[in-house]
Amino acid sequence: MISGTLKYKMEMKRLLFVCSGNSCRSVMAEYIMKDLCKKQSIKMEIFSRGINPEEEVNQYTIGVLKNSEVKQHVPKRLEQEDISLSDLILTMDKPTKAKIIIFYPNILENLEKVYTLKEILGHNDPNIEDPYSNQFIIKNGRVYKNKDEDMIIDRYKKCNNYILECLKELIKKKDNMVLPKNNFADIVGYYMMISNTIKKKDLINEF
Repeated sequence: MISGTLKYKMEMKRLLFVCSGNSCRSVMAEYIMKDLCKKQSIKMEIFSRGINPEEEVNQYTIGVLKNSEVKQHVPKRLEQEDISLSDLILTMDKPTKAKIIIFYPNILENLEKVYTLKEILGHNDPNIEDPYSNQFIIKNGRVYKNKDEDMIIDRYKKCNNYILECLKELIKKKDNMVLPKNNFADIVGYYMMISNTIKKKDLINEF
């Protein structure tokens, strides 16, 4: 639920992208945005973090980005200091946004800074699908590795291209941005709802 709106001119020095593992989506967003800003002579510090960082960048992410710098990227955990030092934090999905606002120490600061990339662009669905989920198949309650390489690569390419289009749109709107005002009660309610849904799925999988 959106409780009012906030006009926002994106004159920022630090932009932070966050996803779950800092291995796929947030990494794509970081390096795509760096490239777009460089081409348009936009001065901005751009970086990314993860709630639960992986040990290394996903190899499919490296493959679709085709950026030599990505190979040197080390996934890092999001800290409150990262939030404090950033002008705007954009997550790749709503669950990640909810976790940051609820569980990181400075709630008031988090409410003012944390949004999903898609919601500040006015998209109805706030989530960008994690392509990592396509590397596995669930069959009869068991998880198997997906051996369809073409399908996996295609999903990573689509995710990369979608993030590219979103960031192009973000740059176009950056001087006249209208952000939704975050409502803490709504975010807590949403997180409780998805947490209960996850628990129910876990119980079902046990039988």
